Amino acid sequence: MEWYIPNCVHFNWLVLQVSVIREKLAELYESEQQWSKEAQMLSGIDLESGIRMLDDAYKLSKCVQIALLYLEDDDAVNAEVFINKASFLVSNSQHEVLNLQYKVCYARILDLKRKFLEAALRYYDISHIEKRQIGDEEIDEDALEQALSSAVTCTILAAAGPQRSRVLATLYKDERCSKIEIYPILQKVLTELGTIY
Repeated sequence: MEWYIPNCVHFNWLVLQVSVIREKLAELYESEQQWSKEAQMLSGIDLESGIRMLDDAYKLSKCVQIALLYLEDDDAVNAEVFINKASFLVSNSQHEVLNLQYKVCYARILDLKRKFLEAALRYYDISHIEKRQIGDEEIDEDALEQALSSAVTCTILAAAGPQRSRVLATLYKDERCSKIEIYPILQKVLTELGTIY
């Protein structure tokens, strides 16, 4: 039993060192804008083992960071793997910035996977954020307008049906939409459907 404790401590130290090295290598990939390689490097950090205790906020931040990196290269499949891992952690998170990043990632994944109506609803939800200061992050009007524009675009691209018609009508009634560049296309789609309210 005496040999076990030093070996266990040594193994924990080794796992920690591997994580530090992976973080440093990821920074190098980031400086070269090699997003998928950076994501792959960070995904090699063991977040699930009981070897070292990691708090849920750290795990959530790594999963969201990795998903965002994969999305930089339009890799929705790998991004979704990490967003799904994050989904188990986000419900207990009090970290508003991470929660918002999670929502944005999820909407973008749905968009890339051509689940346009679901993505539109997520984007529209994001566009309604009232708090302009979340933690140290400031959310500017351009970001909210982009989310609203993405909601309109995804709704237009969605398959025809009653739910799409309802979302189109909701967007048309939203006075913020009249200020976005894609508004004339929204009007045209609704005119063709014969459902301008």
